[in-house]
Amino acid sequence: MPLAVVILGSLGAFATMSMGTVKAAPGDQRGYLFVDALHPCVQDIMCSTILNDICKTPSLQTLKGKINESDASCPQTLYKKV
Repeated sequence: MPLAVVILGSLGAFATMSMGTVKAAPGDQRGYLFVDALHPCVQDIMCSTILNDICKTPSLQTLKGKINESDASCPQTLYKKV
């Protein structure tokens, strides 16, 4: 009986880990919200680089993207995910 518990626990752990690794679709990019000069790029929702309507928050604030993740500014235009 203890062996069955160990096996079921291991299978559950592998299933949970595989559910947590969702791959981003091509063109997906994190959208950032300008709050103020001290917080120019606050992480928000996923947007896309694929041409569509401009990516906005539910409160209609425009989100921008970073060219490189380490950048302090977010100048890139992003679009709604398709």
